[in-house]
Amino acid sequence: MDKNSEQAQAGPDSVRTGEAGASGAPQALPRNPYRLDEEAEALLPCVLYQADRSLKLSYISDNIRELIGVESRVAVDNGFFWDRSVFPEDLELFAAKVEELQVSGAGAFIHRMRSAAGLPVWVAHRFRSLRTDRSDVVLGSLVSLDHDPKVHGIESSTISRFVHKIGNQFQLIALSVGSIAKTRENSKDMRVFQEAVDGAIELVRTLSEYNQIPACLPDANLGEIVKASVASRRRSFEKQGIALEETIEASIDDVSLAADPFLLEAAIGHVLQNALEASRRGGAVAVVASLLPGATGGMVAKLCVEDTGAGIAPDDLMRVTRPFFTSKKNHEGLGLSLACRFVELHGGALRIRSAVQAGTTVEILLPVKPAKRDAL
Repeated sequence: MDKNSEQAQAGPDSVRTGEAGASGAPQALPRNPYRLDEEAEALLPCVLYQADRSLKLSYISDNIRELIGVESRVAVDNGFFWDRSVFPEDLELFAAKVEELQVSGAGAFIHRMRSAAGLPVWVAHRFRSLRTDRSDVVLGSLVSLDHDPKVHGIESSTISRFVHKIGNQFQLIALSVGSIAKTRENSKDMRVFQEAVDGAIELVRTLSEYNQIPACLPDANLGEIVKASVASRRRSFEKQGIALEETIEASIDDVSLAADPFLLEAAIGHVLQNALEASRRGGAVAVVASLLPGATGGMVAKLCVEDTGAGIAPDDLMRVTRPFFTSKKNHEGLGLSLACRFVELHGGALRIRSAVQAGTTVEILLPVKPAKRDAL
């Protein structure tokens, strides 16, 4: 029996997947699992598809033709569809994400598809695995990003290499300046030059830090991260005559989160540094960590850093987390921006409340889960 006859027997709304069921016969899946009619498909803002675990398509919406110029009937049951339609330079990334799907059951990434004319079409690709009573299927979507300027930005790995190279050059300049300064003591020009070089090195270091994206996020104890961050900065507060008060609920030690401890501790450190600079001698900064129930289930950790300093003007409040915004002299305005970025990398949020001459409260919210306990 030929393939067309098999599909005819399966019915007009189903297609054979090629996976065997308990009886040894291929399982039948709905041809249109999203239950969309032709008019609805034409209005879709994205391409929808259904596939098996290897991503061999059993259904794809007709608007795939608008995206890359391929008819849906050509894509379905075509074992080479992705090999031929994903841009060659992105095939390795695509294969890696399909492998991750087998483990995690879901995935999302940005890559290029190849149009009928051979040109790149940027898409946001998301898929997840779904177990049914018939077989495992993968449901996915493709959203065109061709008009989104962000997809044409420089990759973070490329920026990191530039930063590393520039940093090396500045280090050589700094060494040369140090040697010249020894022969020209008390030279104002040399001091200005040295300060400029030091400032440039610090900017390169900060850019490198800002560009960091953790490769993996192992489970980490949030309580330990908070305590370490506070402890490492307590001496700075003591020198300025500012009390640093710490209240960490015991429940915080009972939760963990997927985190890069270095980046999360750095985020808390930047918030503490901002509070220190805003406070006057004799003032106090309070750090309070607590656990809250999540709005949709689960748990959320809340870390509050509250100072009694000068506060932030209402017009500045929405801008303080933007890179290079500052109202202070001789500051680059990157501390809260870095903190906000690192918190968001962990699926959290940073919120700020402030009143002029009454102080500022920075809240960090992070998704957490019960900590794993070693078996006794």
